[in-house]
Amino acid sequence: MWPTLVPHFRPDLIFSQLRSTFHMLRKAALRTILAGLAFTLATPALHADIVVDPEFSLPLEIDIFARQGTVHFIPRSGVLILTRVYTGTGFYQALLNSLNAPVSSNAMIPGVHAEAFADPLQRTGSVGGGMNLSNAVSGGAEAISMLHVPFEIEGVTGPVSVSFSATLTGSQSLDTTGGGRNASSDLSFGAKVNGNSVLAFENLLQIGPNTSASYSINQTLTGSLTLDGDTPYNLNERLVYQGLGNVPEPSFFIFLGTGLGGIFLARSIRGRSSTMKE
Repeated sequence: MWPTLVPHFRPDLIFSQLRSTFHMLRKAALRTILAGLAFTLATPALHADIVVDPEFSLPLEIDIFARQGTVHFIPRSGVLILTRVYTGTGFYQALLNSLNAPVSSNAMIPGVHAEAFADPLQRTGSVGGGMNLSNAVSGGAEAISMLHVPFEIEGVTGPVSVSFSATLTGSQSLDTTGGGRNASSDLSFGAKVNGNSVLAFENLLQIGPNTSASYSINQTLTGSLTLDGDTPYNLNERLVYQGLGNVPEPSFFIFLGTGLGGIFLARSIRGRSSTMKE
């Protein structure tokens, strides 16, 4: 008959296994907490956004007055308009021209748009655009409206004083409070007669991170030139809108700092545990 074997009861071995299991569970919990902390710190950067000129327009109407004689517009007026938009993942542009007829253009990709319009017969034009960017995207929008209007002063000989006026209305607005890095909006208008500047306007609006700004435009520009009667002249007008925005990627240093903090925290807990054992 074989003898009955009675296992030897080892309390120290059981407690050692329990202690080892407890340390493993504590390390797993610590890793979970640190992962949650890293996600919490990084979330604002991941969802940063920027708004540039959410709805902007700069319409124009220019008038010409002669103190003597009559202003005659020669029917060879032309326009050229350009709209261009881009981001890190897309690009689109449109270039159109017309003779003695109005024309418009619209360029759009996700998050960015630009519009331009010009009418050579009415001597009017407009440009506009905007963007709403997020998730580490940079982008830009550009709209250009150019008019070429030939004219002459009839019914008078010799020099005559001619005045020019243009009314500008519009707005600019920028917002980087969602975490954007920077934004800018540049508006400009110029009118020249045979290369001589008679009207000019420009406003550049720029901001840095976590800022908002806006600007309203409502003004009339005036200028004058002395021109010769019964002589053809060329009036060239140019409207330009440019908008830029930049949203940063999630910072590498956020993740690096969180990881180093977790290492130091784990070592601190391990050190205290060793001291308690002793």
